[in-house]
Amino acid sequence: MWSSIVLLLALASQLISVVATPAQRPAQQPFKYPLSNGFPNLGPTDPAVAQIQQQAHGTLPNRASALDISSQSALVWELIAFNALFEVAFFTSLLNNLTHNGPGLVPDAAERQTVIDTITVIQAQEELNVLGANAILGGAERPPVQPCEYIFPSSTLYEALAFAITLTDLTIGTLQFASSTFGTEGDVQFLPLIGAIIGQKGERNGFFRERLGKLPTALPLLTEIGDPIFTRSFLQQTVTYPGSCPSGQQVGFPVLPSLTILTKNIQSTTKTIQYSFTNGTLPDTTNLSLAYINQLNHPIVVPLQGVGVSKNTVTFTADFPWAQNLLNGLIVATVVAGHGPFDAPGDAAAAALFGPGLIETWSPVSYSFNRKEVKDHGEGGAIVGASLRGKNVLVIDDVVTAGTAMRETMELVAREGGEVVGFVVALDRKERRPSTGEKEEGVIDEEPRSSALGQIRKEFGVPSASIITLDDLINVLKTKGEKNDRERLEDYRRKYLASD
Repeated sequence: MWSSIVLLLALASQLISVVATPAQRPAQQPFKYPLSNGFPNLGPTDPAVAQIQQQAHGTLPNRASALDISSQSALVWELIAFNALFEVAFFTSLLNNLTHNGPGLVPDAAERQTVIDTITVIQAQEELNVLGANAILGGAERPPVQPCEYIFPSSTLYEALAFAITLTDLTIGTLQFASSTFGTEGDVQFLPLIGAIIGQKGERNGFFRERLGKLPTALPLLTEIGDPIFTRSFLQQTVTYPGSCPSGQQVGFPVLPSLTILTKNIQSTTKTIQYSFTNGTLPDTTNLSLAYINQLNHPIVVPLQGVGVSKNTVTFTADFPWAQNLLNGLIVATVVAGHGPFDAPGDAAAAALFGPGLIETWSPVSYSFNRKEVKDHGEGGAIVGASLRGKNVLVIDDVVTAGTAMRETMELVAREGGEVVGFVVALDRKERRPSTGEKEEGVIDEEPRSSALGQIRKEFGVPSASIITLDDLINVLKTKGEKNDRERLEDYRRKYLASD
């Protein structure tokens, strides 16, 4: 019953996801290919390809691809394959943890199969992306991109899905560059394919976001990163095991020195963030700035402040102008030469010296709901969805009768570290609270009493509202519906109407 599960909307600022940089990564054994089905070493007629297509719910394109593509387009396909190889590794590892009850990664059992089924499909779709990209390179007489070994910057389901959101947003930004490149290089036959891949990745990101209690869509227009240098650098710095890539393999975009975000628990608000970078030859920091790339807007350029140098490491702070620029979704931070201004993300990328620092902001509204019973396994606890700690909470329920569920919710939210700031019910029946005799003996009395909602308002000092009331239903039935239904509701109102 809906009345036994209360939906909670957290209205306070959400924490921002920051991807771990190399110095922050935990020690772990790297992921190694091939997979049990032989991937990525599969030919087009290999039976495993048919199995992957079944798992992915669709097939690779069966139309012939172009044999003559520009060198720049080929470099883009190499990066797409390089990126998708990591994604296959990441989702394979996540799926293995989910199916084998890996520590910190298994969601509530009632929802677990949905997550497993979805990740299974996504993993197979990424396998097809690798096979498709390498097939295009092969048709153009270029060698396929081979995998490296990989490590993953997450140890819980929340961290894994937050990382997947950032990775997917970065990939979508890269695919925007790919689409532009194919257009300018005359390889327009790839544009429908890139559009289809972007759409597929957007669908899955909506799923990831909902699993974390976020709104399924982040922005009206997703962030354009402007140049693959940020994606190439991110993959090499953060998830590629050092020295593991095949000898002589080149994915033709440079790798920047890393930019570390030192500030923890960043809130989605205007503030100052601390960063650092390390370099053998220290640059003149007076000619450096920090640029933020977000949505389809001009890069935002802010000065470095409080610069400190220790050996070869530079530490500094920079403003994060969240409110005045609505910096939501993926934000790419990069240290650039000069002070701008930059017209487009590609201009900032051309001036980039260190980066990327990836910041992912969440909407200031998230949601969660309470379980019918507390779980002591998987994610555990009494709440499914976003954490309530430190947040203002709006409670939503279908109806309120005696107010018992609302009181329990007040206690639950307090235990979880949140504060209830209001209640909303779908239907306010405007009925008085039942007396002890009515509850225990079924004896109806006519003593005037306030409604449960009125008592909650008085008892806890929080406002309440309803979507509709019993009066609204009766008024509608005066012009629509059966007369007998209206008369029964009017009789109910006369018998049980609350004094408030």
